[in-house]
Amino acid sequence: MPNMENSPTQEEINRLYYLERVIKETLRLVPTIPFILRYVDEDIKCDPYIFPAGSNIVVPLVLLHKNPDVWPEPEKFDPDRFLSNEVAKRHRCSYIPFSFGARNCIGLRFGMMEVKIMVATILRNFKVRTVGMKSWKDIQWEYMVMLKVKNSRLRFEKRKF
Repeated sequence: MPNMENSPTQEEINRLYYLERVIKETLRLVPTIPFILRYVDEDIKCDPYIFPAGSNIVVPLVLLHKNPDVWPEPEKFDPDRFLSNEVAKRHRCSYIPFSFGARNCIGLRFGMMEVKIMVATILRNFKVRTVGMKSWKDIQWEYMVMLKVKNSRLRFEKRKF
């Protein structure tokens, strides 16, 4: 856990293993970008279909990340899905919240570090509670270019040390 008086160091941020798994599981269930578009430059066979060269395809991350053939109990929140031994069992493209390959997000590492710092700082200073919700499943989402929360509210209570 980061020290209480100062900003967390790079070493402390790198040791937030469980927090990183929580962030990854959150992005699996509710990816920031709900879908990605790709141009097919050569025929791709995906039994029983063929995506012909020159076509455009939509990859729905919202569905990919909840495929029950890959993710047992896909609606269940389970950060341990991202333990290294569990990750090794899955195809490398079964979880791509930042896309994959030559066109993946260049901010992947920076984004993860930024979220870890933000969440650690908030949780160090505040107790966070939902207002009027019993489960994350009560949240309503608006699918636009980015996934947007429509109805969730949080209450922050300053921690006393």
